[in-house]
Amino acid sequence: SEHAGTYAHITSNVTNVSNVVIKGASVVNKTDTFTAQGGGGLADFLFVIDNSGSMSDEQTAISETANAFESSILNSGLNFMIGTITTDSMTLRDTSMNGGFTNDIAEFKVDVKPGIFGSGTETGIWFAERSLLSSGTVTLAGFPRSGTSLSVIIMSDEPDQYTDLSGGV
Repeated sequence: SEHAGTYAHITSNVTNVSNVVIKGASVVNKTDTFTAQGGGGLADFLFVIDNSGSMSDEQTAISETANAFESSILNSGLNFMIGTITTDSMTLRDTSMNGGFTNDIAEFKVDVKPGIFGSGTETGIWFAERSLLSSGTVTLAGFPRSGTSLSVIIMSDEPDQYTDLSGGV
């Protein structure tokens, strides 16, 4: 996309593995490549955060990533909104009770740290997909906004177990 280079620093800081792993952890990198249409300065982000017990050591790293995201997004000039769900639910986290999506970085920093009492079956792709269906929580909240690019960022320390919920599909 013609806008990819303009916003590369935002996704680079969020996806930098040194921000989200503990020292000495084994990291498996996976890169998906796609072509996106430019959002004309509009960007919606859906963060899917692993809230299983194995994420206890990563909670601080997620907070640090939120800080890096803050400095990048605020300097980008983008009109942005951020929503957060977990790997075991499509329910939008909403500490300010304002509809689930926000451009308030302080709220995002709370929403992005869901704790560690979720399911040990990490199915972030499943719940991201479900939240984006016509009856999903993200869509019902009015997102992604018309004419806006959407980025889905999944933060987990485990491979996704999509087939556990999809019946092997």
